[in-house]
Amino acid sequence: MRRRLLLGLGLVVVAAAVFAGVFELVRRRRAAPAPGDAPDAPGASRPAGGPGAAPAPAGAPGVLRGALGPRSQAALRQLVLPELTLALDQPVQRDERRPAGQASARACAPCHGEIVERYARHAMARTGLRPIDPARLGPLFAGAAPVRHPSRPLEYQPLRDGDSLLVEERSLARSGAVLARRRLPVTHTLSSGAYATAFAFQQDGRIYQLPIDHFAEAAGFGLDPGFGDSAGAPVQLIGAFCLSCHGDDPGHVGDAEDLVLGPLPAGISCERCHGPGARHVDTGAPADIVNPGRLTPARQLDTCAQCHLNGAIVQRPGRTLFDYHAGQALPEFRANWLDEPPDPAAFELIGHVERLLRSPCFQRSNGALTCTTCHDPHTSSREQRADFDARCVACHRAPARLCSASAEARARASDHCAGCHMRRGGAADVPSIVMTDHWIQKPGAPARPGPPTSVSAYATLLGAPATGPDLELSEAVGLIDAGHLEAGVPRLVRALPTSPAAARGPAYGALARVFVQLGRPRETARAFAGMLALRPDTPEALLGYAGALVEVGGATEAVAAQRALTRLRALDSDAPEALELEGLLALQAGDRPLAQQRFAAAAHAPRAARARAGLGFLALAQGDCATALPALDALRPDDPTNRRVLRAILGCRPGDADARAALAELEKTGEDSGRETAFLPAELR
Repeated sequence: MRRRLLLGLGLVVVAAAVFAGVFELVRRRRAAPAPGDAPDAPGASRPAGGPGAAPAPAGAPGVLRGALGPRSQAALRQLVLPELTLALDQPVQRDERRPAGQASARACAPCHGEIVERYARHAMARTGLRPIDPARLGPLFAGAAPVRHPSRPLEYQPLRDGDSLLVEERSLARSGAVLARRRLPVTHTLSSGAYATAFAFQQDGRIYQLPIDHFAEAAGFGLDPGFGDSAGAPVQLIGAFCLSCHGDDPGHVGDAEDLVLGPLPAGISCERCHGPGARHVDTGAPADIVNPGRLTPARQLDTCAQCHLNGAIVQRPGRTLFDYHAGQALPEFRANWLDEPPDPAAFELIGHVERLLRSPCFQRSNGALTCTTCHDPHTSSREQRADFDARCVACHRAPARLCSASAEARARASDHCAGCHMRRGGAADVPSIVMTDHWIQKPGAPARPGPPTSVSAYATLLGAPATGPDLELSEAVGLIDAGHLEAGVPRLVRALPTSPAAARGPAYGALARVFVQLGRPRETARAFAGMLALRPDTPEALLGYAGALVEVGGATEAVAAQRALTRLRALDSDAPEALELEGLLALQAGDRPLAQQRFAAAAHAPRAARARAGLGFLALAQGDCATALPALDALRPDDPTNRRVLRAILGCRPGDADARAALAELEKTGEDSGRETAFLPAELR
C-alpha cells in the first residue's frame, strides 16, 4: 500500500536510509496514518507500509520495489546527473504557508444548520488529529493484550496511567525475555474510530504516529500497516501529506511539511468538497461557492478521488499538495498511476473511486454514476444504508434485469443488491478492516489475467486522455513505484532531459531510491542535487544530499554536506536529523566538543539513536556518567542486543539489575548487534 500512496510526490518526504558503517537515518513517511474510515470518509487513512517492506532512501518518497535488471542497469549507465556542487547561496525561504480564503463550519451553520449538524456525525468530520478522550479510550488501554510485531523481536503494550495513555515498546531476546522497554505517550488520535483509530503524540512542533491502532471490527489492538516492515523506527512522522486526507490544510513551514502549524485539523470540513468559503460567507452568492451536485460527473468524482483513489501519485509541474479545490480537474494537479491489469478480487483501503470506475455499471452509465448516486456526502453511510437498493433498482428495473438469484442466496445477503454485488471483507492491504468493494460485479469475482505489468492514468478511466509535457516522465515514476523497474527506469532516463524542469523533482526522488538500493552514494547525492537545483529549500532533499555525502566520505564532501545542513537548520533550527548528522561530521573531523553539543541537542528526539550513542560514549570518554547514563538508557530500546551499551551502563551503575539480567540473557543466546554504535571511532567503543 505504501508504494501506491507515497511515491512520486513533488514535495518529497524523508524516509530512512542505511549508509553502511557510517550512519542510519530512520524513515520518515507521509503516508502513514493508521487505517481509518475508508467507506465513509474522503479523510480515510492512508497506511504507509506493509509486511516485508524495506527501508527507503532519505529524501526519497517511499520504498523501491522490484529488482533492477539488465535494461534498467544499462539505462542508468547512460544517465547524466547534476554535479555535486550546488549553488546554495540564495536566501533561505522560511515562510509560513497558511491557507487563504477559508471559513469554519460554524460560519456555515446559520444558513445550513441541519446539514452541519448531520455532517458532524459523519466519520469525515472526525477523522483528523484530536486530543485523546481518556474516558472513552481508557478502558480500551487498561485491559489490552500486547501486540507482537510479525517480523521483529518487538511487542507493544497499551497502558493506562490515571488520565494518561501510553504504549510500551518491549524489545525481546530470541528466548522471549524482555531486554528493554520504551514508553511512548499518547496525546492525540487520528481517524474517527469507525473502522480504526491511530494514535500519536506531539513533540517539538512535529507529530509522531505510534506503532499500533485499535481496530473496531476486531475489537482490539493491532500493528499499524506502516510499521509492518523491518525498518525499526519506534514512531513515524505525520506530515501535511497524511493530514491532507484527514483534515483541511493546517499550514506548514515552507517546504518542511513535517512542521505542521496549528491549529491541528480535527477532520474534513465543508471546504474540502465546496472550496474556500470565506467569500461566500460574506456575500451569500451561490457563485462564490462550489456545489458539487451541479458539477459534471467527472468533476464530482474528482472531489471524492482526492482521497479515495490509490495509485502512484505524481504531482503535476508547479502544483503543490493543497492547490486543488473542488470543481477543478484533479488530473491537472496530479497523476494517479494505477496497476494494469487490476485485480477484480482484491480491493484496497482507499481504492473506492478506481473500483467504481472499473465497474460495468459505471462504464454503461455514460458517466452518470458517481459516488453521490448512492452516498449523501453529508450523512454517514451507517445512517443511510436502507436507500442503497433503491439506487440499483432505478436502473435495473425492467423485468429481465431483476434479481435472478435463488431465495436462499437472497436471504444470505438480506435481500440487498449490494450484499451480492459489492462484496464485504478485509481490505487486501489492511485485512483487519472490513469494508465494501466498490467494483460492482457478479458474485464470484473473475480471476486476474496475470500480475500487473504496466500502469494507466486515472484520467483515462474517466474517459479523458492523460495529457501534458510531463506525462512520459510522470508515467516512468509511476512504473517505478509499481515495481516495473525494467520498464520505468529506461523510460525515466530517456524522458528526464527533455521534460520540463518543474516535473523532474519526482524523477530525481525515484533515482535516489534506485541508487540507494544499488549502494551508490555518490549517485544518490547527485540525484538529490537535481532536486535541490529545482527547490533548494526542500528539507528532505537537503538531508538526503548531506547524508549521501557523509557516506561518500572525504573533506570536500564533508564541506558540501555541512553547507546543506546549515541551510536546513536555517529552515528548521531544531531538526534532529540535521543535528545528528552535524554531530557525526564533527566527530569525523575530530571536534569532540562540537559533536557532543550537536548530539545532545538531538538526543531527545524519538528516532535519534545515533545521537544518543554519540552523546553517551563521548560523555563516558570524559568520565561523565551523569550525562552518559540517560543517553545510554534511552539507547537501549534502539539497539537492545548491543552488549557494549549494557556494559557501559553497568560501568557507571554496577547495581543495575535490569541491565545485568539483559546482558546475561544476551551472553546466553549469543546475540550482539552493535548496530547503533558501529559509526563510533574504535577508541570510543
